[in-house]
Amino acid sequence: MPTTEFLGLPEAPERGPVRTLRVALVCMPWAALDMPSMAISTLAPAARALEEVDAVDTVYANIRWADHVHERTGGAIGSADYGRIVDGYYVATGEWIFSPALYGFEEPVGSAFHTAATGSGADLRAAVEMYRLSSGFVDALAGELAAGGYDLVGMTSTFDQNMPSLALARALKERAPGVVTVMGGANCDDVQGEALHRNFSFLDYVVRGEGESVFPALLRLLARTEPGAAPA
Repeated sequence: MPTTEFLGLPEAPERGPVRTLRVALVCMPWAALDMPSMAISTLAPAARALEEVDAVDTVYANIRWADHVHERTGGAIGSADYGRIVDGYYVATGEWIFSPALYGFEEPVGSAFHTAATGSGADLRAAVEMYRLSSGFVDALAGELAAGGYDLVGMTSTFDQNMPSLALARALKERAPGVVTVMGGANCDDVQGEALHRNFSFLDYVVRGEGESVFPALLRLLARTEPGAAPA
């Protein structure tokens, strides 16, 4: 199986574009706050170079999330707390924080994850507050993107970005079903990408492998496809 592919994508028709695309590329938590996203930094200029693309906006939702939490907690939770979540990706606290935005809210204190983590000595006080804020943040961001007139919204997923990106894709599809949703990144490699595409119907496409080759090909195909056509 080729390492570079996007799932279910047919060959592009041999004709010119029927439309030009407006694209948003979103970097969700828990990407680091002190450096740009390599994925967005690579894919945005590649997309802008295409005649089929009218505009590409980049959205650093990880930074906006950190600001949102800081503001909503009156400064009690800051960048240091964010950094602890990033550094502890191997215990998936960041995924748990955004789980209510995807699957629905449950009282975090006493939940299975909370009980197991605190039983092992973890301090989840800041994480609990973030858990309570994640759904509102995702809803607001999805509303903004739905109103932005985008044809395609792409989300990257590495380490603890699965749950935040999936939550955004679902909320966006609920508000704007015609927007094409795409997810890529290290969490989409090999069978992981197949599983994501199979289990989450609100993901139209999952990109695997080298995105700078695959993503422009996807954009060229979509520009030759009538809006609202069913995804491959």
